[in-house]
Amino acid sequence: MKKSIIALMGLFMLMACSEDAYQEADKLNEPGNVENTGPQNQVYTHDPSIPYDSPYDLGSDRTINYIFKNNTDVELTFHPWVSLCYYDGINDTNHFSFPINNPTLYPVFNILPSPVWNEYDNKITAKIIKIPPYTTETITTTPGMNLPADPSGPKTASGQFFEFGAYAVSTTPQEIALLSQYGKFIGLESNFGAIKFSSLPPGMNPNATWQSVPVLPGSTLKKLYNTSSMEVCTVVGGIANHPSTNTVVFNGMTYTLSAYTTSTDVIVEFN
Repeated sequence: MKKSIIALMGLFMLMACSEDAYQEADKLNEPGNVENTGPQNQVYTHDPSIPYDSPYDLGSDRTINYIFKNNTDVELTFHPWVSLCYYDGINDTNHFSFPINNPTLYPVFNILPSPVWNEYDNKITAKIIKIPPYTTETITTTPGMNLPADPSGPKTASGQFFEFGAYAVSTTPQEIALLSQYGKFIGLESNFGAIKFSSLPPGMNPNATWQSVPVLPGSTLKKLYNTSSMEVCTVVGGIANHPSTNTVVFNGMTYTLSAYTTSTDVIVEFN
């Protein structure tokens, strides 16, 4: 009798485990869910319904590759545009533990409020990056670093990184820590036009996967955040007004500049 009971219990346990496995597989196939991949269980923003992949995820200590490809015979120069990457649960004067409205500690972040001072609306411009003809330069962050903005951190082979400071204003250690941990490369202004990174469709409405970032009075921007990775993307105004690809005719030749992300990489490509 005991053997029969044990056998039945084993059968029930096997059925329960199988059902859990199928439910987990179904969850991973749902649009917008964040997947675990690779031996380190790296996670990232993944929404096949758009489709959109990016390496950004608040809960991940993965590394990110910043790749600048110049496949042409002319030099590419650009100023990166950077904003905050993750929604921290409220739109106020702090970003997680950083009191970002303090102009002494965060002088660059407070130079040009656009259109008004706002935790998520503020966009800052990094110093120029130059990529020579037929050259690819890469920066791979250290684990947990979102943006290579630390002068003592990783750089390209030619020593370039996301360096900040303008209008005779220098950045601070607190600001470098903020941007390194929570900064996001959202677009750029170059010698071949201004573009954004391809992300959410312009004007996209909230859904189960993407929720609205609260809007402050005076703001003209609309932003959504991914409920799994917490990544913030702009869908109305500001950076959303730019294309993700720009084609220019220069000296009788046609050149195309684009910006996009994958689950592991942030890529600027010039062809």
